[in-house]
Amino acid sequence: MNISTDAFLPVVDRFGTSRRVSLGAALSAAGNFGAIHHPSPLVTVACYRLLLAVLQRVFGADVAEHGASWWVAGRFPPEPLNAYFEEWGAHFDLFDARRPFLQVVDLPPELSRRPWTALAAEKSSGNNKTLFDHALDADPEPLPAADAALYLLAAQAMALGGGRSAFQYTAHAPAATAVLALITGENLFQTLLLNLLPQSRAEHERDVTTWERGGALTVEHMQGGPTVGYRGPAQLYSLPARSIRLFPDAVGVMVNHVGLASGERLKDAEGKDPMVSYRMDAERGPVPMQLHYERAFWRDLHALRPRSATAHQTSGHTPPAVLRAAATLLSRVRSGLKPRLTVFGQCTDKAKVELWRCESVPLSQALLNDSDAWDTIRSVLALAEDQAKVLHDACYRLAFEQKRGALEPDPKAVRALVQTFPMLPMYWAILGAAFNDWVSNLGDEDSDAARQQWRKEVAYALRDAWRLADRVVPATYRGDRSLYEAEKGIRRALVALTPQDPSMEDVT
Repeated sequence: MNISTDAFLPVVDRFGTSRRVSLGAALSAAGNFGAIHHPSPLVTVACYRLLLAVLQRVFGADVAEHGASWWVAGRFPPEPLNAYFEEWGAHFDLFDARRPFLQVVDLPPELSRRPWTALAAEKSSGNNKTLFDHALDADPEPLPAADAALYLLAAQAMALGGGRSAFQYTAHAPAATAVLALITGENLFQTLLLNLLPQSRAEHERDVTTWERGGALTVEHMQGGPTVGYRGPAQLYSLPARSIRLFPDAVGVMVNHVGLASGERLKDAEGKDPMVSYRMDAERGPVPMQLHYERAFWRDLHALRPRSATAHQTSGHTPPAVLRAAATLLSRVRSGLKPRLTVFGQCTDKAKVELWRCESVPLSQALLNDSDAWDTIRSVLALAEDQAKVLHDACYRLAFEQKRGALEPDPKAVRALVQTFPMLPMYWAILGAAFNDWVSNLGDEDSDAARQQWRKEVAYALRDAWRLADRVVPATYRGDRSLYEAEKGIRRALVALTPQDPSMEDVT
């Protein structure tokens, strides 16, 4: 199976129909497809990184000059793409005897034979938590080759390190623990062009994908734990972070088992992934932004603020390079498009996946530039966090009163009871939906009006979330008394948020 010509990429077409297409078709006819979509966000973002790796090698040096004209045409120039696949197309064969795609050609099955589920974070394999699957390692269902290609990509891009393999201890894949940002347009073509990073001629010539390197990946090369120097985004997007070999059936259409061991590590790449926002740490240097288990990404949106090169050095955060590239392109084409920022990632506990996420927020034109709109974003998010503390304090007071007896209640027991209350999750759920609508219009009105509207949204969320307190309080005198005492802070906060609306004091 050659993924450059055989259908494997899961896309949604313009009519909302899911289908599979080849790598070549996805790039040459990208305007005909809406997006890449797979149930696993890890697979989805790994597919985007594959497409972008190819595009960086074909168009990275030309996008700065010609990207605007490609946008108007609605497609990438076909001739360079055809020439690229004419030269390198054979290297995209999953089961090639000499250079299988992103695999170690001579990895023997007896060295590190695993069920194919070892490539999938959501499958029950090894010490993975059985989040979505309860199959046994010894007898996995056979996997179609097209799906094996998807999980191969996801493993190379997102695999977690820490365990001992047949070669070395495994390290995190390049994007394993980071929040990956993708600027999405109205179709796949726009999305890919928005995230294509301009390169100088020298940068483009230095960059290289794994399949363009001389020679096949071999056991001799991989077993020593090789470290390779950073050369560019295409190299980063295609790094073989694991030594993998797919073992197909006799006709090459199904995969039952794989070989799996440690792979290459990348050096001098800190702070250089175009899809990642970094926080500058005095001791560790650039630290990638990560997802938090109980915190939706939109609450940290201010960390992605586009800044000038000098501002990067003093701000403490570096936004994803793809955000700057998209802002530059859209300023040149003067498109009325309001793109979306989609983020992918996984929350981890050592080498285990706790959860994964794919979140999306709209980006107004003001947010694509270094404008005062980002100051508004920072202030409104701070307001939401402050009121969440008010709500948490009220929940703690409510739990404290319920646990109160002859002795002071154990603080651990009080905190445990607070964790069972639905008020804080409901508050953030209400605000998350409101934030999407609010931020899409940011810049279309003055900042004072935007802030005032957000104060109302926070007040509504606080009031409606607290109304759930009735469900966790027993219908007794003591219960009513604890509720009355706890909601005093809520009432004060609502009055402060909306002083012109006395009805907000009614939280029942």
